[in-house]
Amino acid sequence: MARPDEPLLRKKLRELSQRSGVLRDDLYDFLGQRLRAIWHIESSDPPGIVLAKVIWQLERLISELQQEEHRIVARYCYNITGIEAVERLDLGERQKELAKRREQPNPSARASRGYMAGTILPRFEASLDERPAPAVPAELVDTVRERFAQGERVPAIMRELLDGTPPQPPPQPNRRRRTLMAAVAAGGLALILGAALVLWGATRDEPAAGDQNGPTATSTPGTGGSVATGETFTEECYNSNGCRVFEDPYGSREQPRLEFMQEVEVSCRVYAPSMPSVEWWYRLASEPYDNEWWSPAVTFLNGDPPEGPYTHHVDEAVPEC
Repeated sequence: MARPDEPLLRKKLRELSQRSGVLRDDLYDFLGQRLRAIWHIESSDPPGIVLAKVIWQLERLISELQQEEHRIVARYCYNITGIEAVERLDLGERQKELAKRREQPNPSARASRGYMAGTILPRFEASLDERPAPAVPAELVDTVRERFAQGERVPAIMRELLDGTPPQPPPQPNRRRRTLMAAVAAGGLALILGAALVLWGATRDEPAAGDQNGPTATSTPGTGGSVATGETFTEECYNSNGCRVFEDPYGSREQPRLEFMQEVEVSCRVYAPSMPSVEWWYRLASEPYDNEWWSPAVTFLNGDPPEGPYTHHVDEAVPEC
């Protein structure tokens, strides 16, 4: 049963698991505009392709669940087991059928409901909030289209194609980042060698003076670039639960979140993969943050249209700090 304050995205994910799950005639309309945009479902997609895309995206979320029991429950609740006898059942009957399985684990219907409400739905919602979902690979869509035209059932096709292997987003190489990291590594080595030579030159003719503590490395991002010039860039928070704000990009002290669709000025970005699904961080320039607080870039629109598709994890127009 839905709570009065249940987030809209979680509510839609919960409703998608009810009744016949994803195997409903009105699946495209039922998903709603926001979920269609998140999962890259187009108005030109025929029903079989809509279903295939939904199954693929759900399997991607399911693959992120830590416990096998939770993964099994999610497949039964969303009706994507590929088992024809199960596909005809409604949610309650599917949960009872799961409890009667001979294989382990086979949680009770009550436990299944608890897993969905307490773990699976919050995890799915968080995953969709943290970063944009990848598009379904075109070659998989073509295969489903061909086999569906021959009369095969989409859930069975998807189970066979996935074969227990979780869908992975296509690699997104960033040559600039690799070049930058290589330069940082090379520069770091040069600094180490230079420091060693200076130390050797300063001490080779001097007697030992005891242990002294030299400067220590710090992980705090610099304050150069647009911070010094005062140039800022407008970014829009597009996380339904708001965009988190931290004292630094390493998950320290936190302030109240930016509101959904709130615009904020940022001065620069830094690469700091310190949280799951978070790589880039924005330095917030607007008051009351004054370039002293940070927010994960992936939770902003980053120049993408509000209706999607969401393809940018960071706005590369914002300079690096």
